[in-house]
Amino acid sequence: MDTRCHSQPGQELVVNGNFSSGNTGFTSGYTYCNTSQCLFTEGYYSVGSNPQFYHSNFFGTDHTTGNGNFMIINGNTIQGISIWCQTVNVTPNTNYIFSTWLSAMNTTSPAQLQFSINGTAIGNNFFAPSTTNSWIQFCTVWNSGSNTTANICIDNQSIILAGNDFGLDDISFRPCSPATLTFTIAPPPPVVSAANSSNAVCGGFGTANVAASGGTPTYSYSWSNGQSTSSVAGLTTGIYSVTVTDGAGCTSTNTVSILNTGSLTATAGPNTTICSGSSQSLILNASGGSNYLWSTSATTSSISVSPATTTCLLYTSPSPRD
Repeated sequence: MDTRCHSQPGQELVVNGNFSSGNTGFTSGYTYCNTSQCLFTEGYYSVGSNPQFYHSNFFGTDHTTGNGNFMIINGNTIQGISIWCQTVNVTPNTNYIFSTWLSAMNTTSPAQLQFSINGTAIGNNFFAPSTTNSWIQFCTVWNSGSNTTANICIDNQSIILAGNDFGLDDISFRPCSPATLTFTIAPPPPVVSAANSSNAVCGGFGTANVAASGGTPTYSYSWSNGQSTSSVAGLTTGIYSVTVTDGAGCTSTNTVSILNTGSLTATAGPNTTICSGSSQSLILNASGGSNYLWSTSATTSSISVSPATTTCLLYTSPSPRD
């Protein structure tokens, strides 16, 4: 299966692509029949849930539920006749993903199909599986160019009489649309340097780590600073952009701003001494931040201290965490 089928597409444009509404919403160069055992003639098709009702040697169920409708086909012996077609409106210069699920109703001479849009083949030929009761998805990408409508078709390339019997289900045609970009900014803690024994200065924002994500599958990333990984580190103050591209060539761009938080100054009052043995205690008051961490492990802005020995002690201001 083409990995481009994993792109995150936009709104579905195909009507009745799962055939739940029966033989409606599309045209075919094949002949429709809906009576018992009517698919013994090449170039005929039915829409139903039980292929053996239409041909005793056809086997399989629909792709999604196992009991729903799908298109059941006896391949034509004339090459290039369209099995299924539908016309939809498109936006110029836009990538679209065209896909279908294909199953073999009979293992003899698996069918060979081809996508086409506005009469031009797109993508490679694709073959039905070599076993019954199995489905394979095929898809291709088409750019609308100057077109405002698309006549999208699935054509038969095989002219083999024996076999060449197959089923189609969940036909889809959608515009490409990568996942919305999200950013996670994780700046490190401020750098704190001791100016002297009684205060500390926060040195600013420093650098930041930024991650862009687009979901699965693997996307390629192109940052305005030249990096090509999903996450970039060491960004300084400024505005950065990233363009994400998926396997189908769909792109999306977003920007992120890295701001400088400015400086931070912490104070805890002047240096103070107190002698052990007295009944005196001392209240130290810190300011300049919103969170505090003292050398005593206290985290309030104010603490009460007193020496535990007969030696005179010196208390200095703490370093703020914010």
